[in-house]
Amino acid sequence: MTNKTKVAPMMSGNSRTSASMSALRLGVAALAAIFLTAATVAPAYAQERRPLLAEGKKTIFQRVVTRPQAMVSPAAGAAPQGAALPTFSVFYVFARQTASGKEWLEVGYTARGGTIGWIPADKAIDWKQTIVVAFGNSAERKRTLVFDERQPLVDLLGSEGVVSDSDRLRREFLAGRRASDSHVIAIEPENVVDINEKFYLLPILQAEEVEFSSGFPAQILQIAAIPLQAGPTRPNPADNAALRNYSVGVTFVVDTTISMEPFIERTRNAIREILNRIGGSEHGARVSFGVIGFRSDVNATPALEYRTKTFVLPQRSTPAATVLNQIADIHQARASSVSYNEDSMAGIRDAIRLPNWDDFGGRYIILVTDAGALGPTDPHSFTRMAPRDLNTEARDKQIAIYSLHLRSPQGRFNHDLAEKQYKDLSKWDNGRSLYFPIAEGSEQAFASTVKSVSDAVIAQIGDTLAGRLSQVPQRDDTIAGSAAAVGRAMQMAYLARTANTPVPDVFLGWMSDRDTDDPRKSTLDVRMLMTKSQLANLRDVARAIIESAEGSRRPGQEHEFFNRLRSAIALMSRDPDRVVDAQFRTLGDALGEFLEGLPYRSEILNKSEADWVRMGAGAQRELIDDLTSKIEFYNGRHSKPELWQPLYPQAPDGEKVYAVPLSALP
Repeated sequence: MTNKTKVAPMMSGNSRTSASMSALRLGVAALAAIFLTAATVAPAYAQERRPLLAEGKKTIFQRVVTRPQAMVSPAAGAAPQGAALPTFSVFYVFARQTASGKEWLEVGYTARGGTIGWIPADKAIDWKQTIVVAFGNSAERKRTLVFDERQPLVDLLGSEGVVSDSDRLRREFLAGRRASDSHVIAIEPENVVDINEKFYLLPILQAEEVEFSSGFPAQILQIAAIPLQAGPTRPNPADNAALRNYSVGVTFVVDTTISMEPFIERTRNAIREILNRIGGSEHGARVSFGVIGFRSDVNATPALEYRTKTFVLPQRSTPAATVLNQIADIHQARASSVSYNEDSMAGIRDAIRLPNWDDFGGRYIILVTDAGALGPTDPHSFTRMAPRDLNTEARDKQIAIYSLHLRSPQGRFNHDLAEKQYKDLSKWDNGRSLYFPIAEGSEQAFASTVKSVSDAVIAQIGDTLAGRLSQVPQRDDTIAGSAAAVGRAMQMAYLARTANTPVPDVFLGWMSDRDTDDPRKSTLDVRMLMTKSQLANLRDVARAIIESAEGSRRPGQEHEFFNRLRSAIALMSRDPDRVVDAQFRTLGDALGEFLEGLPYRSEILNKSEADWVRMGAGAQRELIDDLTSKIEFYNGRHSKPELWQPLYPQAPDGEKVYAVPLSALP
């Protein structure tokens, strides 16, 4: 669609609200239809009247979402009857017809027939898949611009002056000096809005791959902003004075098995030094420490005494002396664990799920270990979760996880495995890693690393007490540079929560998923919206697929697990309500149609059957283990009522929605 549509800015200091703006205000009840109705495979309804097939497709039906002021007529070209439909209602298309000089669509709510009438085609937009996006944290990049048409954005990205032109457009828009030929209609919020706290949606209506002038690829997306409750068209500006109430919680998750005593003591000393350094000051009142120790399976080795133990909770009310007294009791185990790998993921999960993270603006977990983690299918694993799924859970709560991996000489055989695990655990925005290896397990290097993190945290407190955001060094991947970048991101998220940064306002427009200054940086957080019932279906199907894979060793069945899993995720991308089909059969030849045109894919959808074969038995086993972890992640998300949002009043529990990060899909 390239028709110019005047809409209000998403976030700016000016307001150019047109009369059509009121029509764009979304009825909350209408939002439910977008995600509770989905494309259906045609052969399932062979005996009934079926919707039209999408162009070039054999199995996927046409669907549309309505524009503002769409009204239903009893026949093509006839006068409308009744009130206007809620904006962004979703319909299947059963017929197209030209009347009164324009095209009309016969539409219905379900694929099983039962049409409601006709709407003008210019009052609808194609709706092709269920992937949505949210804005990522802009701490290390420029704010994203939204254009009313596709071509001006394509021209900008392809120009040699993309950086300077983008800067000019931002300045003009924020100053309210839009030129008459400007196509910029909105700008990303200044501070990141946590989709789990202030729910909004950016559904993708169209997607296309283009290139920057440098040749770097990008997706341009036509998106519609759908806040659950639309914010003001002239929002309150961010007030950096709110930073003066910013505080930080730091929880150390420490390996307390045999060989760790020197590092337990170093961690204890680091906390002691920090508390002595800032104790009694305003800085000290804003930094709180917690400590969790972990070992391994006490059922296998009772002499370990505990699997995990919380020695100190990070609480602002806890005096420094109390913290020091409590951590004095931390010592290494007197018995060896059942394997070299320890249950570090149990300690990490305990830390992520501490009850009082909401009390802090800055949220840090620091893992200290010299061993790898028990895998999801290890019989001694308590959580049965992989590091990257715990990373997703932590990121959902705005928690950063640092991994300080003590690469001791005696654990040389384990280093590669542990490094991969802890890099997955410690991912941050745009590929930044918070994994820091300690060469040779050096006590001095460890102490220096902990001090660098501590110094950065204290510096953040100093900045916030002065009412300013921390400055980020230009792509500094040292521990100090990473800590500064993470701290600024947390400060911006805190401002969005406390300075009443509104969710993006209602608009329809085009944007790039890459930063115009540095296209290596993503601007968006890709998610898939699911109802609670749909997530439960995915969990149950994944479990059935695993059981089938484990129980089937018949010749010719080697690829069944892979094909059924791909079919399940493809269905989830197009039609979450039909994912249960993948428990019993695969999409077969129809799979290609489901994948074609998806703007983003999970890891499994980017693999072919040939890739699966080339992976070999070890990597295949790892993928099955990963799916086991995903099931535990889904269980955790399913049981958190605060995550699930009703899209309309009195929505049943099973129809509440959660935007699942794409990284949480297999």
